[in-house]
Amino acid sequence: MSSIRTMKSWPRAIHSAKDLPEIYLPKFEELTFERFPYSVLVPHEIRGREEVPESLISLFEDCIMVFENKNEIVMPTVYKFSEIVDIEFGVIMLYSWIKNKRFLLMVSL
Repeated sequence: MSSIRTMKSWPRAIHSAKDLPEIYLPKFEELTFERFPYSVLVPHEIRGREEVPESLISLFEDCIMVFENKNEIVMPTVYKFSEIVDIEFGVIMLYSWIKNKRFLLMVSL
């Protein structure tokens, strides 16, 4: 049972709209795209005193969209590739991140 609980805390790929958790469906229905974007669901996590909300990260042709689920309210943020000047990738033990001039994104792997 413990290993199943652990696996549920891992990020997972979302391959189609039918795989999306219901809370994200209304935001995706507002978007226009030919193919479903590469998307990863990052579960809610508590790291010491820091609480990281569940997020859906989607890669589109011209941007990355991060949909944060904060208290059952989904807040989308758009990061356009044309606005990214510098990118940093990092990995320390079980944590990985991507950082650009506008945001820091922590993803447990």
